[in-house]
Amino acid sequence: MPKHKSRIINPKWLDKLVYVAVLTPFLAIPQVYNVWTGEAEGVSITTWFGFLVMAYIWLAYALYHRIKPLIFVHTGWIAVNTAVVLGLLLK
Repeated sequence: MPKHKSRIINPKWLDKLVYVAVLTPFLAIPQVYNVWTGEAEGVSITTWFGFLVMAYIWLAYALYHRIKPLIFVHTGWIAVNTAVVLGLLLK
């Protein structure tokens, strides 16, 4: 079966754009700051621990399949999620 070629999205462009996802963990920096400065009311440790576990699962998948963008993104999420969980545990 021939590969479908999209006329809307250039696959080479999309392959490069996926590296922008590396920046997504930085979106949670304000949450990390709030947790570590004592403004963590309403922040669920269960949710952030779940995010941490899932990031490890995704990282294992990415490492197994050698998918560099996912490796970078989930390494970043592991750092951010760990910071939030530790901040909540130590408060």
